[in-house]
Amino acid sequence: MKLIHKLTTLSLTIAMMSFALPANIYAQDGILAIEEIIVTSRKREETLMEVPVTVTAFGSKAIEEMALDELPDFVNFTPGFHYSEHSVGKGGRFNRRLLFRGMNPRTDRQTRQGATVFIDGAPILGSEIGSTDNYERIEIIKGPQSAYFGRSTFSGAINAVTKTPGDEWKSRISVEAGNFGTTDISGQIEGPISDTLSIRLSARNYDTDGEFDNASDPGTTLGAESTSDVALSLFAQPSDKLSVKLRLHSWVDDDGPSVGVFVANPEHPGLFNCSPGGSTAGGGGMWLCGDVPFLGTSLVGMDTILTPTLQSKYFSSAMIDSYDRVFQPKHSMGLERHAQEASLVIDYEMDNGMTLSVRTAAHKNEYSSFEDFDRRVTAGKLGNYLGFMASADTYNMTLTQNKDSSSEIRLTSAADSRINWMVGASYTSIEARLVGYSVLWGGSPNPNQSISTFDPETRAIFASVGYDISDTLSLSVEARRQEDKVIEGTVGNTPLQNTFKSTTPRVILDYKPREGTTFYAIYAEGVNPGQFNAGLLN
Repeated sequence: MKLIHKLTTLSLTIAMMSFALPANIYAQDGILAIEEIIVTSRKREETLMEVPVTVTAFGSKAIEEMALDELPDFVNFTPGFHYSEHSVGKGGRFNRRLLFRGMNPRTDRQTRQGATVFIDGAPILGSEIGSTDNYERIEIIKGPQSAYFGRSTFSGAINAVTKTPGDEWKSRISVEAGNFGTTDISGQIEGPISDTLSIRLSARNYDTDGEFDNASDPGTTLGAESTSDVALSLFAQPSDKLSVKLRLHSWVDDDGPSVGVFVANPEHPGLFNCSPGGSTAGGGGMWLCGDVPFLGTSLVGMDTILTPTLQSKYFSSAMIDSYDRVFQPKHSMGLERHAQEASLVIDYEMDNGMTLSVRTAAHKNEYSSFEDFDRRVTAGKLGNYLGFMASADTYNMTLTQNKDSSSEIRLTSAADSRINWMVGASYTSIEARLVGYSVLWGGSPNPNQSISTFDPETRAIFASVGYDISDTLSLSVEARRQEDKVIEGTVGNTPLQNTFKSTTPRVILDYKPREGTTFYAIYAEGVNPGQFNAGLLN
């Protein structure tokens, strides 16, 4: 634990490190204190105040006390980080984007993001981690992280560390209720099964009816969400040198229609007041520059009635057979997600102080969304945008299936050595499927993108060497050599493929003139693997 008076001269350091420290601050024996947080953003344990990386870390106490239930909740406390929930005309928990320092990938595809989430060091495809009750710490790391974390960390990474079962029995139950029919009930229990084995079980159920009235369907609301989450962890420590952690996690999201507004230029002349690229499609500007005006609540709405016609067009056996859906979609408006995770972490400390670590994990995330794309009872808005009136509904359905598996092995030097080093190797495999359908102006569903496939394999070796030049000055050199074999295409066509090779270095020089004070300089490179425009194969 560190006292605040030790940190009073750290304004420059704090700004350099993360601009804000969301650690728990509380009084102890009449002295204001700050909880010390250990981070592993460089794959070894370091204190948040001393790690020479731009990272904002949240411990389990902060996550609970600040009511950080999902990753979007962390945005308000993390400068330079944004978690976008709006893309391709949809809001809600569909295709979220991780944005670091304004670097926007300009796509909702989970396979084309500039940042990646890691759970216990294993990458996941997508940006969903389930209930935050399961995590001991969440680290948001800004800047290129390719040297340590690998692919798709061009702009940053999120390192989520799960809770390890303890050696004493304890339990916790939380019940919350709020406006708009909101309830959040969770519980955890953990303790030793034997002298060498501990268990932890957690469960959560969250519901809300939605806080926005649906102007297009009076009496209904938009923004309803529901989550059921369960996780099981086993921790074995047969000796002081060996530890094994097995974790299983599953959750289901079942959301209603999301909240969003579709605005056409002819309805609000002058609203879209600038055209940065010179385009004047639709008879005016394509962008809104300046403050967003309040347009009224009458625009917040969508057609939420699943008519027999829509039921037949989207959910008939003929549709399923002819378009080879990746899995059965939700038979109502909104989002349905089924996610499962499994991971195994093994750490062995040798007699000479070196540590051998092995990690393997697999994740699966399937979800479907079905929405009224024009967000009106009739779809004249799209017609207005194109310059004429159209009286028909426009709907959109997407089905996504993401699977990934990864393994990593690394050897780390003793922590008390003046020269510290680490070497390792990793392998990641991804299998992603995306299919989209649309009904435009009363026609039949159109598989507008067929079934897109994305099947990359990534192999890498990485290493780091750190040297304490003096008691206050240290130098660290890191590098990763990586090969990404990218296979991308559409079902029924020969896929496109290529292998992209890269070497990404990072050099860190840090200076600690006194305890709790760190100045550092970083040079880092990041690489996004190449991709293909597989839609041209259709």
